[in-house]
Amino acid sequence: MFGLRRFGLLVMISVCTACNSQTTNEIALKTRISSAEGSPEEAPISFSKTGVVRLKPFVVHDEQLGIEALRFLMPADWSVEGGVIWRANPSRPATVSIRIYNPHGVEEIGAVPDIPCIWAATLPAFGFPQGSYYLGNEVHPPISDATAALRILVLPRYSAHLPGASITSQELLPEMAQAVAAANYPELQGIAKFSGGKIRIEYKYESKPVEMDIYGVVGMWTTPIQGVPMTFWGIDGIRYSRADKGKLEEQFKLFQTVLYSERLNIEWLNLYSQIQKIMVNSQIEASNRAVELSRYLSQTSREISDNIRRSYEQRQAATDRAAARFDRYIRGVDAYRSPFEDRLVELPSGYRNVWANSSGEYILSNNPNLNPNVGGTQQWRSVNPQP
Repeated sequence: MFGLRRFGLLVMISVCTACNSQTTNEIALKTRISSAEGSPEEAPISFSKTGVVRLKPFVVHDEQLGIEALRFLMPADWSVEGGVIWRANPSRPATVSIRIYNPHGVEEIGAVPDIPCIWAATLPAFGFPQGSYYLGNEVHPPISDATAALRILVLPRYSAHLPGASITSQELLPEMAQAVAAANYPELQGIAKFSGGKIRIEYKYESKPVEMDIYGVVGMWTTPIQGVPMTFWGIDGIRYSRADKGKLEEQFKLFQTVLYSERLNIEWLNLYSQIQKIMVNSQIEASNRAVELSRYLSQTSREISDNIRRSYEQRQAATDRAAARFDRYIRGVDAYRSPFEDRLVELPSGYRNVWANSSGEYILSNNPNLNPNVGGTQQWRSVNPQP
């Protein structure tokens, strides 16, 4: 489930907190997004005006389960909306819809819910025409090409919020598809087919010309159900980056930093996995799934099993390896090891001075005279890029 396995982060538009209006059984549960505990309340350093980047951790708190779901790094002076969405889909009961945006500009980075689909030639004859829902999945013929899926399945759903939008380019990204498959669907290796891609659109936002890159990965596999070949497929990892026209490449470093800084909470993953298993095994009628969700939650245990822990560690290791496949120079990021955390974090490259504090914040600057320890209450330590 790339929508939460990779915040992914890490698509679309300023209304991305809304659920798909066609999904009649989908439940959008209220989710609180907050700064990580211990984050300082000092005035943030501006990202756009001073050339200094200050990144802070943000926590996505799932109020339905009552715990932290994930956290990620973001510019300290940007805002966040959205969160975790629970829905009546037994194989993917939760997804994510988040927008991270500059409140004083057009810059925005975000993700919208994945679109799980299902298809069999017999479904329309049994009362499930294209566009309806079966087992919580949208009934739609498969689209194997990721760029085509973005054009046909994703873009039309948000076109009302993209006045005059036109596609200016499209590109298949096979390496991205391989990375997502390895990190999030190891059990489907050799069974499912994956395609990754992006499209770039141009439109006007608040009378300004802007560009947006929209990414997605299509995965599909066919399995017989009661003798009928059933194709499960969908577009996953739908995420986007928007900036002023001509400045989208410049924002790519920040887009990647937010994306690869996402960390799931293992306790949340444990509860999610149990709910998912209960829903799949129960095979409850679609009309009753929303009512039964609260009962599922009461059956879960907060004890983390060895299998869940191994799955979490394997997934995190696979994700880290997938991220490392992309050359850091091409992606415009460098790896740093904070003196306060025993793990690597990737930050935008091109800055001579980088500091970190115990709250998980980072400051990046090319100003040799800037010392964040002067005039502040936080202890900042200089960090150097890893070879």
